[in-house]
Amino acid sequence: MTEWDNFFNKISDEITRLCKDEDCNRPFFRGLSNREDQLLPTLFHKEQDLSNAAALEKNLYTEFISQSAVIHSKEFSTKNSWDTLYEMRHHGLPTRLLDWTENFAVALFFALNKGSNNPCIWILNPRELNRKSIKLDAIVDATKSDFDYYSLFIEENPDQKKYQPFKNPISIYPLKSHPRLLAQNGVFTVHGTEIKPLNKFYRGCLKRFDIPKSVIPDAQRFLTMANINDFTLFPDLDGLSRYLIKRYNL
Repeated sequence: MTEWDNFFNKISDEITRLCKDEDCNRPFFRGLSNREDQLLPTLFHKEQDLSNAAALEKNLYTEFISQSAVIHSKEFSTKNSWDTLYEMRHHGLPTRLLDWTENFAVALFFALNKGSNNPCIWILNPRELNRKSIKLDAIVDATKSDFDYYSLFIEENPDQKKYQPFKNPISIYPLKSHPRLLAQNGVFTVHGTEIKPLNKFYRGCLKRFDIPKSVIPDAQRFLTMANINDFTLFPDLDGLSRYLIKRYNL
């Protein structure tokens, strides 16, 4: 049995345990190229003051809506505030979203994509997170009209707000409104008003699996066999270009 087999079996055993012992048949996976990186959304990477981060968030959201209108089709007007946030995230703007996937191979790709020698994969029980965070034994369905990002975090008029911001992170199922979100089996956790890494909140919700350096060549072969690459995960011209550059060692 190879070291890759041992690593893969550890992941498989954890998935089996979550399903059997914790009634979690759809765990979330997140691959990091550096295991020292914190599970913290990009909105909070440089700004630890909540009021400053909230002000930046409002400015980015408002200006993105305004400046991107000419780029989008008429269908953009039918998108809700979560759809806008997903699009902002996928185009590199800081948000309070933390990217996860329901596909282990996708997480493995992102763990290895930057060529780090100390990558890792986090596995999260999203239902357990919500049980501890908001006393909900389910993953939040962000497609429902009674759960609105704009009202939670952007709306400034107290009389217009339908909901109050939550404090601790939650897990959500998004509408797969962006091609990358669909291709990557993307899901999210959403930080609330408490700024600290996800792994600093609750014990028992998630576990980290370090990827040994010796495993990386076999892991990369596994990704090739599974057809997981830049173009399958980023189905656009940028993704195709990155795929071809890697394929031909350019």
